[in-house]
Amino acid sequence: EIARMAYLSCTLRPGVPRLKDALIRKHYERKHGAGSYYGQS
Repeated sequence: EIARMAYLSCTLRPGVPRLKDALIRKHYERKHGAGSYYGQS
């Protein structure tokens, strides 16, 4: 689904900017970092 959304974004708006590295890192760390909290507890 993520790949589909990326494809559609690039198709509909060529040159669409990437997400900021800080935002990508934040969401990665939320699921995979030391203090991960993905899902329900």
